[in-house]
This record gives sequence, structure tokens and C-alpha cells, in this order.
Amino acid sequence: MFLQRLWDACGREWRWLTRKNVVLSVSPEGILDKRVMDELVPWQAVLAIRQAKYTSTIVVASGGHGGAVPVTTEGTLVEIDFDACYLSGGGDWTLRRVMTLKVKEMPRVDSDTIYRMCKFYWSNRSQ
Repeated sequence: MFLQRLWDACGREWRWLTRKNVVLSVSPEGILDKRVMDELVPWQAVLAIRQAKYTSTIVVASGGHGGAVPVTTEGTLVEIDFDACYLSGGGDWTLRRVMTLKVKEMPRVDSDTIYRMCKFYWSNRSQ
């Protein structure tokens, strides 16, 4: 009962925290980043792939009297524009709905590797 209430309260975040399988998958069929989506994006749906710089700032509470320290990180991510009509819940096939999947670096895979893999599979996709 407690887990069901927790599931209802947390939803997507709970699924992400309890996931034990692969988070990012790049294959000849498409790309799946379970951190942001639950469905594979086929290469036929991909419109563009590019790299972009990002800056992220979080505020970390420091020990003491309510002080906080901003921490800024920078990096590169892979942006993938795709037509959401290819997905199962894509809706009306007559309207193109462009969405962007932003894939950040993984602990053991840098963004250059992810970018090269995506470009390779995308350029070799079956039309």
C-alpha cells in the first residue's frame, strides 16, 4: 500500500529511481533515453542531429547558517530533432510535431561518442 501511494505521488521520478536496466540505448533501430522518454525514437523519425553546449547551475546548501553556494557545470549534449508522429502516441499523422531529445553525457560515454553513433545509424537508416 505504501509503495502504491509513493508510486502515485512520484510517478515518472519513481520509475527513474528504481530502474535497473539500460538508461541510454543507441541501436540500428533507433535511440532510447529512458531518463526523458519511455519509447524508442526510430531513425526514420529523426530530422536532425547536432551537438550543443550547455551550462547548468544548481544551488548547494552549505553547512552553517542557511548559506548556499551556486555550483555551475558546463558540458556538451546531443540534440536530436524528431517527428513525434512516429511514436505510438504521436497523434494526427497529417501534422508534423517536431520534438527535441537532449542527451547529456553518461558516466562512461562522452557526448562525442554518442553524437558519432547517432550520426552513423541515422545516415545508414532504411528509408
